[in-house]
Amino acid sequence: MDYTWRIDFTDSKFSDIDMNSIKSSDNIGFWDCKIRDVYIVESRLGEIKVHPGTSIDNLYIRNVDFDNFSSSGLVLTNSYVRGVNFGINLFNNMFAKVDNCEFFNLKMFGGGARIFGDIQNSKISGKLHGVKFSENEDHTQCQNLDLSEALVPQCSFTGVDMRRIKCKSEWEHLIVEDWYQYKPRLIEKSEQLLASSDKDDKAAGSVIIGSIQRDEEAYGSELDEKRGSAYIRSVVSSALRKPIKNVFWIHTLLLESLCFRNETFLCESNSSYKAPF
Repeated sequence: MDYTWRIDFTDSKFSDIDMNSIKSSDNIGFWDCKIRDVYIVESRLGEIKVHPGTSIDNLYIRNVDFDNFSSSGLVLTNSYVRGVNFGINLFNNMFAKVDNCEFFNLKMFGGGARIFGDIQNSKISGKLHGVKFSENEDHTQCQNLDLSEALVPQCSFTGVDMRRIKCKSEWEHLIVEDWYQYKPRLIEKSEQLLASSDKDDKAAGSVIIGSIQRDEEAYGSELDEKRGSAYIRSVVSSALRKPIKNVFWIHTLLLESLCFRNETFLCESNSSYKAPF
């Protein structure tokens, strides 16, 4: 008879763990644990729950399936993650901090959650869908983050200076330098839309103003020259659940405002521009 054990570790330290081609259905939880030097490949594991206060350093994990994996407040450093399915039930602050890590060919469906509390000096390739990145108090969110081999549909980078990120060529044309300069024009146009009798105009205006306010909240103050570059997809991300006409209006408004300033931005007249929806 096969047994499934429920094992919880609290305030423990583990090191030099080597798991190759392991099959286990045990359910394991970690609370306030320090784990380092872990090698797990080609394995099938049960339910793993990582709770706040736990850190993992020097993890190498490749082609591992879990019955269920969840974490909250995990600190992950100096690690390599490949072929791991994190599932779709992801929550805010799944990783409290990620530093000097590589996620290879990642498929992550964030559903608008802020999965990475802070991520720096790392690389992600694959597809991030609906993951929210928000500026941190130290203004170091996404510092030296390489996304040059990643697609980021429905992702947002609220308050984050995109100059810190190495972007993929397919979406780097949506990066706008000196973002703060566009705020007055966008506010003006949004207020005009809000005054319209058309409900779609009102919705578009409300989304733009709300998105700018959220960007300022994440940044920590009104937009200024230190805000740096912005990803305009972040400005419209909150409109995705609205009718597609609203999203079209918002992109049109953004392009009009950006081209109005005569900046070297790829707009509708440039064949390389593609709306990200």
